[in-house]
Amino acid sequence: MNTEDSTSSTSAVTKPAPPFPPPPLLTLQTCIVRPYHPADASNIARHANNPRIAQWMTNMFPHPYTLERAHGWIAMNLPKEAAKDDDGPHPDSDSAAATAATTTTDKLPLAQQLTPTAPTAPLPPQPEITWPATIHYAICIGDECVGGIGVKPGVGEHARSAELGYWLGEAAWGRGIMTEAAAAYADWVFETVPRLERLGGCVYSGNVGSVRVLEKIGFRREGSLRRSVWKGGVWRDLDLFGLLRDEWVEGRGEKREILPTPQVPTEWYSRLSPPKQLLVFIYGTLPFKPCKWRAAINRTADEMLTPSLHLRSALAGAGSLAMLLFLFLGFNDTNTFPQPLKSAPVSSNNPGYLQDVFNRTLGFQKIFVINLPSRTDHRDSMSLAAALTDMEIEYVDGVTEVTERALPPGGKEANLNRAALGSWRAHLNAIRKHHQRIVEQNLTSALILEDDADWDLRIKSQLRDFARASQMLVQPLSGKPDQFLDPTHPSPAAGQEQEPQNFMLDEYSDNGELMAEPTTSPYGDIDRWDVLWLGHCGVRFPRGASSPASDATANTRPPSLLPLGRVVMANDPTVPEPQHVDKQFGSDELRQQYPAHTRVVSRARQGTCTLGYAVSQPGARRVLYEMGVRRLTGKLDSMLRALCDGGEDVLRAPACLTVQPQLFQHHRPVGAKLAFSDISDHGDGYNSQAFTRNVRWSTRLNFPRLVDGRTDYVDLWRDGEEDPLDSF
Repeated sequence: MNTEDSTSSTSAVTKPAPPFPPPPLLTLQTCIVRPYHPADASNIARHANNPRIAQWMTNMFPHPYTLERAHGWIAMNLPKEAAKDDDGPHPDSDSAAATAATTTTDKLPLAQQLTPTAPTAPLPPQPEITWPATIHYAICIGDECVGGIGVKPGVGEHARSAELGYWLGEAAWGRGIMTEAAAAYADWVFETVPRLERLGGCVYSGNVGSVRVLEKIGFRREGSLRRSVWKGGVWRDLDLFGLLRDEWVEGRGEKREILPTPQVPTEWYSRLSPPKQLLVFIYGTLPFKPCKWRAAINRTADEMLTPSLHLRSALAGAGSLAMLLFLFLGFNDTNTFPQPLKSAPVSSNNPGYLQDVFNRTLGFQKIFVINLPSRTDHRDSMSLAAALTDMEIEYVDGVTEVTERALPPGGKEANLNRAALGSWRAHLNAIRKHHQRIVEQNLTSALILEDDADWDLRIKSQLRDFARASQMLVQPLSGKPDQFLDPTHPSPAAGQEQEPQNFMLDEYSDNGELMAEPTTSPYGDIDRWDVLWLGHCGVRFPRGASSPASDATANTRPPSLLPLGRVVMANDPTVPEPQHVDKQFGSDELRQQYPAHTRVVSRARQGTCTLGYAVSQPGARRVLYEMGVRRLTGKLDSMLRALCDGGEDVLRAPACLTVQPQLFQHHRPVGAKLAFSDISDHGDGYNSQAFTRNVRWSTRLNFPRLVDGRTDYVDLWRDGEEDPLDSF
């Protein structure tokens, strides 16, 4: 700042803050790219403070990422007019290196910098290249900054090259945001800097998501610097990508049409019917071109306002709250209303493509939810949870009456109560419903949930990692159809005492180069898995030669007959710290053998509860036969447990995979514990604190924030804190 003379006032002049939000540079379908603003600091610190982001960034993007760091970064990258009175670059900001790179010394060739007796002959003049004053921008959803993008210009003889860099908060993953932002920003760079010849990108090996972003927008892999990165105790290659100007011209040479987010044409809006006006009100401002407004609203109205005559009369009459909610959640058992956490559409015609996990059925063909029609409270909550996380579900009615004549052999002797029989029949109905559609709809897989299931708001990114892990356990090695990463697959060698082998997910991230690419499911080809036990009340690892003594009496197949391989997901911020992880009916092996924030995928053993599981086409047939035709020996979960464990009376052990901690879990709302379940007795007490064990950003706990459009999500299981339920 300038120092005032003795005749000047000694009082500081407060400069008004720049208007918020700043005008956008790019307005896109999924996001807005705009200059940074001081008001962005808290959001940047919150989204950037994530080890799953920092592991792929240089050390100048630290973890933890503090609020002070965010303020420094913003100060370095404010537009000139907003920052002209600033005190200069923050010493710890990520732009410090870029600022230092403009010094005179760095403009000399490296040999000339290091040689004491540098030649005195003048160097040939370097080509002039002019960059805009601002080259680092915020990526925003609405007014909230969720990431950043920018370039580092080359200097000296590299002046006509630049390196692209970007990051995105985990809450925004899986929606196609970075792909669209990077493509539009690259267009802007090439258009704004006409002498730029090459835009490069450097990616640490294993960062599959970033590689796919670059490849989708036209970058080509140029090579690798082997073992040039040591980060987090792991050697990584530095993979090099580049996009040349002529390649950009050829691929996206036509200027991108970047429109400001349009407003609803007033004259056209006034001519809409009341129900369609309501839809426009609900949607607010949509990122459609004005010419597409009519088609968009009409199409949405057709989907949501049938039968229209009844609804028009109802809305014209009183416009009741119930009818408005009915509009939001749809008119049948399939929930199709788009919500703030909407994901990117399926990006490939190949159903085995990993990104299919981000579609509205989580990479399966259907999601079935079992619900007793009398439990309208459960159906309301489940419908809202699915809508708010962009999932499409279909209800299967629960069963209250099962005639004794319909029971398989052993059913009478099993002596199950009415509720347990109803649960068994409802689950088999869901599986049968899936099985009946195999021929008609080519239905290859389905996820079955109970109506009190809950999940993390980041369920799609969690399932992406699970899919990568399941591929590692069931897919053969590339080009070797009879060999697998897990040496104990499909069964350990007879007579050998083998130990479980851990495979770190991040060390095998680029599965396509190691495992055969699946073609029928992102979780592995459907003929290679039967059941994915994703929601449970506890499960155990397959037993190796040195399994804990307390586990030795488990009534399962001998330890040598189930594959032992485990895929380890380290530093997973969606996993609570050990003091918050509830093993329930499982074992303590996860907490005893692995560091905090670790999730592990393995074969399922001793699973309990069937609140969330997926079945493949072959798996549905196996379960329907074993549990619906062949026999009935106990409750549904105990029969599925025996099937997956591969007991002596099981014809062939199916391939059942699971994950610890689970991804789906029972939600316990505030209210009488008696109302928790229609199957199990939870006592006569009262629950004062709603909770979902092992799920950090619970969808149901965050209903109020999601409905209000807030992103300061509730985390009941915070790091470094005691169990919050101990006080209740």
